[in-house]
Amino acid sequence: MNELPKAIPRKAMSVAEVMKSIGICRQKVMELIKKGDIRAIRVGDRWVIPVTEIDKFLQK
Repeated sequence: MNELPKAIPRKAMSVAEVMKSIGICRQKVMELIKKGDIRAIRVGDRWVIPVTEIDKFLQK
């Protein structure tokens, strides 16, 4: 009865998380967003990148 909750899969990442996960600098992440190579969503003053977009970018 005392089961631990299952982890909820991540749907999006911050710019900093993308930088760390694929090993590129902030400037390059922002360049990819502005060029449209990675789709991102603006939330207030932050950018949120769907994990599916990172997967698509890495498959190119």
